[in-house]
Amino acid sequence: MDWRDQASAWLSSLVPYVSIFGASILGRLMYLAGLCRRGDRRFWSWSLLWEIPVAFGMGLIGAGVAEYLDLGQMGALGTIAVASYLGPRGAEATLERFLDRRST
Repeated sequence: MDWRDQASAWLSSLVPYVSIFGASILGRLMYLAGLCRRGDRRFWSWSLLWEIPVAFGMGLIGAGVAEYLDLGQMGALGTIAVASYLGPRGAEATLERFLDRRST
């Protein structure tokens, strides 16, 4: 097997992960744009570095939810972007509301 074939196979296996993390970063950027527009924070600051692990974590969570719901590729990317936009606090609040509604 030629090294070009191996590189091509390796790069093609990265495409799903790049799209997952791209959608998650896009979701966090949409959330940050809302905060900046309201004047709650500046866009370029050191706290922007903390958003990177949040985006990756929420991207993995969104991918898991999309796989559980058996969504297609576009549905999965939308779910990942929404999960990343909500972030950990938003996901917790949404889950609490859902569970409270189910218990009553």
